[in-house]
Amino acid sequence: MTKSGELPKIKDNFNKTVYVDWYSEKYSAIRGGIFLNIDHIEAFVYINHYGSFNKAAEVLFLSQPTVTARIQSLERELDCRLFDRLGKQIQLTEKGKQFLPYAQQILQIYQKGKH
Repeated sequence: MTKSGELPKIKDNFNKTVYVDWYSEKYSAIRGGIFLNIDHIEAFVYINHYGSFNKAAEVLFLSQPTVTARIQSLERELDCRLFDRLGKQIQLTEKGKQFLPYAQQILQIYQKGKH
C-alpha cells in the first residue's frame, strides 16, 4: 500500500510490462517506479502456488531453467531475494511474502484484461 493507504497504481502498456510503485521510496525517488515483466510475475506466483520451480515450469509449459531465469531477473529488478532455496525445498522470504499479494493482483488484472 502507498503512504495514503491506497493500492499501488498499475498500468499495462500492452507489451506485457506493468508499472508498480510499491517497493521502496528509494526506487520511487530515483527511478519513478519499478518496471516488471508479467511473465516473471506469473512465474513467481506459480512457483509459490505449486511450491516448486519444476512444477511451475511444467504447468507453464516452460523449461525449469527458463523459470529460474525469470525469477532471477525479477529478483534483480526488485533488488531482493524472493525465495529461500534449500535444496529442492523453497519458501518465500519476507520480501517475497510482501510482494506476493501485489503479484497476484497484477496477474489477476492482466488475465481479466485479456478476456
